[in-house]
Amino acid sequence: MADIHTPHPLPSIPEFLAAMNVRQIPVGPDSPDAPHVQLQAPDGWEQLDSDAFPGTREVWLRTGSGDPTWTDNVVVLVSRLSHPTDTAAILRCAPTECRRMPDWQEISVDSTPDNEFPSVAVTGTYAGADMSFWAYNRFAVINTERDQHLIQTTITIRTDTGTTPRDGETISAGLKIKTKDPESYPSQEYSGTPRLGLSVSDTDAYLETPTPHRDRTTPSTSKWSGE
Repeated sequence: MADIHTPHPLPSIPEFLAAMNVRQIPVGPDSPDAPHVQLQAPDGWEQLDSDAFPGTREVWLRTGSGDPTWTDNVVVLVSRLSHPTDTAAILRCAPTECRRMPDWQEISVDSTPDNEFPSVAVTGTYAGADMSFWAYNRFAVINTERDQHLIQTTITIRTDTGTTPRDGETISAGLKIKTKDPESYPSQEYSGTPRLGLSVSDTDAYLETPTPHRDRTTPSTSKWSGE
């Protein structure tokens, strides 16, 4: 079994997409027809103007913490991929960014689809700069006849001040992807026989773990190992 304290042997999603020459094109709130995340925050959270945070779709902050050094937050990023790519291969890389965090302690990796869309969510804790955090990071891929979108939702709660991750758990439990495109077909791309773009055999040159269900325990022997 792979030690969760060691760097994840697969590339991160941005690294994998870059290796496949796929660009991530940010999609902002001014693109109402693009997929988005339905988010219900508890009392005490405020949605900010995403224009102040270029490249984001939504940004939420917990108000009234009184902490001048940190604010608990939710960040939603939506990007359109420049050309279609194997969904399963993308999502195999989902845990990597979290597993590179300092003192990362993994709680769960969940590959349950989000509203039937392929998705991987990683939950855990990490520490840095004399602070401790609870973190939730979910990637989902939405495929349509025209486009492929990647949605990343990150929730970060500081816990060393006595705050529990209850709000983060509430927010993550209520997340739901919405799309206005009736031609979305969520599950086929995750079955191992993609309908769009690169095949699983193409991406196996970069990835050699079978599925997101097992990549938390199965080390890779791909060319990315040790990099």
